[in-house]
Amino acid sequence: MKLISWFKQQLCGNALDELQQQKADQIGHRGYWLAWWLLLAALLGQSIAGAEMPQMAGEWVIFMVLNFYGLIEWLRNGIWTISDARPTFGKNAVWSAVAGVGFFLYLWARNSRQDWWQPGYWWGAALGGVVVFFLCLGALQLIAALYYKRRHTLDAPEDSADEDGKH
Repeated sequence: MKLISWFKQQLCGNALDELQQQKADQIGHRGYWLAWWLLLAALLGQSIAGAEMPQMAGEWVIFMVLNFYGLIEWLRNGIWTISDARPTFGKNAVWSAVAGVGFFLYLWARNSRQDWWQPGYWWGAALGGVVVFFLCLGALQLIAALYYKRRHTLDAPEDSADEDGKH
């Protein structure tokens, strides 16, 4: 990453003032989330329409790279979300419920293209939604623990050392 930054600085320099840099960062942020939501919509639409995984593999790989990149970079920088600084169990439970309901609706739509009114379709989709709720809650709690560990590291005052490097 430092090599890329070095080449960028050498080849392009940075003639942007602070406001322009903030605008450029904002454009990049919006582009990231636009790509994320469009890829999610494309994957869900293709899957509900009955596309096989090999047809969706390219989009899936790009979507997962975006997810892992975002997760790693946000955690590395001690950021949970832009609008909310701290994760809590309650907030994680709410977002896990949103994911569970969303997965229930996805499974229900995908599996019941012809006979959606039959009760048999509801049980499998409901079970899938419950499983996703608990998986998301566990994952969010694990990531929250990593976040708090990283925040503690970033917020801890560095040890002051004298010129000889001794404490």
